[in-house]
Amino acid sequence: MILSMDDESNLEVARAAKSRGVPTIIALVSNKERYLDAFIELGVYAIPIVDAILSKIAHYLKLPFKQLLYSDDKVQAYYVVISSDSPYINQEVKDVARKCGVAIPLIIRGEDVIISDEEVRIEAGDKLFIVGASDSVVRCVEKIY
Repeated sequence: MILSMDDESNLEVARAAKSRGVPTIIALVSNKERYLDAFIELGVYAIPIVDAILSKIAHYLKLPFKQLLYSDDKVQAYYVVISSDSPYINQEVKDVARKCGVAIPLIIRGEDVIISDEEVRIEAGDKLFIVGASDSVVRCVEKIY
């Protein structure tokens, strides 16, 4: 493992490791706007440093938090922590997904990972994975806060 704060160097090291058959490569990315797609296209697990830090801060402070996991011209995926004042509390996942026009395939509740089904109701502190057409996902995430 080589750790550098220089994204270009990390990308070159990742390319070299990939060409030598290293099965799993993880890279920290300082400038995600410029480099994240290059790492993903290479098949590298890329972790934007700023997102990782903000996620940890929100976790420790128990703040509402959202993180963009994937985005292209048509699709977005978000990781969202449900706050205690979210309008979605006590609603069924299927109803929220239908209203928003998105998929909510996974919920993390405490230590449990729940594959969402028709009977699951959203609770404060739930961590939702929201996926769908970019405009629908953005509207859905905005309503949570």
